[in-house]
Amino acid sequence: MSVKMIKYNINLEVDIDEYIEQVKINKGFYKTTDKSAARGFSFFMMVIKRELENCKESINNHQYFKYHFKPNGKEVIFEKAVNKLSEDEVVKIDIQKRVKKTYFTDENGDKMIREESMNSEQSELIEYEYKRVETDTRIIQGYECHRIELKEVSKKEGEDKEERFYTLYVTKEINLPAHLILELATPIIDECPLYVEMTDLWNDKQMTIMEAEEISRIVSESVLKEVNQNWEIEESTLKSGQKELKRTSIRELACS
Repeated sequence: MSVKMIKYNINLEVDIDEYIEQVKINKGFYKTTDKSAARGFSFFMMVIKRELENCKESINNHQYFKYHFKPNGKEVIFEKAVNKLSEDEVVKIDIQKRVKKTYFTDENGDKMIREESMNSEQSELIEYEYKRVETDTRIIQGYECHRIELKEVSKKEGEDKEERFYTLYVTKEINLPAHLILELATPIIDECPLYVEMTDLWNDKQMTIMEAEEISRIVSESVLKEVNQNWEIEESTLKSGQKELKRTSIRELACS
């Protein structure tokens, strides 16, 4: 059976108090001796905490992604719940070429098309390391998946090194590569992830989780024919049993 659509639910797992504490440590809050600066920083942290609470609630209640597969098997239509360019936004992704086209209506009411490559122009500054753990498996939405540990290292000139860590559970049975879903700079990991955990090195108190909560499939004509034939056999057997039961009941009634 071919896949027609995958819906991913997005959740933000974060202990907000620990997150704020980590930011304070990273920014040197406890090292400052300037009371005025400390008060200003405390107010800034209060605002950040409120924004985090709102962000967590919004994501966990409303955020999802959908990928609709076109019949040619080479393109998907990407749909998101929030942050659309317009209500009629349509995003087409060419799986092989890694090209994304966004169709939307701008603020003047004009129909626009934005085309962009998903290959990063600075891919040489981003490195990936990954390890497969094929002994660790899960069944997700009926698909057997194995675990991949992935590390992304960004080394932009003049900036601190940034590291991001992913835990993936992937399947080979669906043609939607992990490098497209995660928008990686280079086309690595061709399997489809049905579960993703993502954390950043600079603050491991926050984790984003993406999990396939719904997969709809296209049933082939041959499968439908087989199912219909099986149902016809079952229905015929059931009717035959009902007739026999009816005859037995009448006979028993006549003899009583």
